[in-house]
Amino acid sequence: MDDSSKSSCGAAAATWVDFTVLFTSYYKHEESTKAIGTISFYNSSGQMLGILAAGWATDQLGWEAAFIMGAALGAVGLVASLFLVENAPEDAPKITLRGIGNVATDRTLLFVSLLAILSQVLTFATVFGFTPVFATGMGASKFDLALLTFFSNVPVAIASLFGGRKWAAKFGEKRVVVWGFVLMGIFTLSIPFSQHLWVLMLTQAAAGFGRGLSFTVLMALSIKHMPSDKRATAMGFFQAIYGLGMFVGPVLMGWIGDWFKLSQGFIVLGILGVFTAVLSQLFIRVAQAPKQPSSSKESSMSL
Repeated sequence: MDDSSKSSCGAAAATWVDFTVLFTSYYKHEESTKAIGTISFYNSSGQMLGILAAGWATDQLGWEAAFIMGAALGAVGLVASLFLVENAPEDAPKITLRGIGNVATDRTLLFVSLLAILSQVLTFATVFGFTPVFATGMGASKFDLALLTFFSNVPVAIASLFGGRKWAAKFGEKRVVVWGFVLMGIFTLSIPFSQHLWVLMLTQAAAGFGRGLSFTVLMALSIKHMPSDKRATAMGFFQAIYGLGMFVGPVLMGWIGDWFKLSQGFIVLGILGVFTAVLSQLFIRVAQAPKQPSSSKESSMSL
């Protein structure tokens, strides 16, 4: 894949912001967490199906088959997108630089974005970084590494669905975020003490479940208190900021690995996860959804 193709894929991935905001517009403002939980479940499920399908196509038909399959699915998605219906208020104000500045300096948005950075640091330093390296050192085969990825990501989808749609409303959004980071921290901390590959897979499944809980609710909190006309800006800011964690995580883990040992890096990350849970408990303030003008038309979907 050349640089232009990679750039195009990156631009396409950026439309996730628009998908998220459009999907939440079909729900009432106070149901933002439920909406984010639902779309996160489908997103995670799609990623897992894509990984499995691409792996099968590559094994059976060669590397080119995976890209051809991706292009075909993209064409199907393009056709399906023509039937989307927007639910934006007719009198929504235009986006201005001042409006963007007001959104970017919102304290709630800034703090949940910081927590999201730390979540991505943990994720990309482990699941998409050095956990496969640790597993290889235990004698894992290529199939074992595929299973490790599978067991790391399936719980994310499950936690996104139940955490966003049910548990956030039942137990409170802050509590779901805190316990999500606790699970991530404890089970990242336990990686160096895993003596068997199946134990390592269990730790990654539990950490993935925590990741699904915390990150889904953080995403919802980034826009829950925002009026409709500012939600796209807020979600774009949130996703741009947490992307820093995707870069910092592997770099931090690599630096620790160079100076110390790989196992010690997991311990540092585990402590970071627990510390992030403490920060969440101390500083998250769950804001209520803003009241919308009576002229605004909102519809609620039952999925």
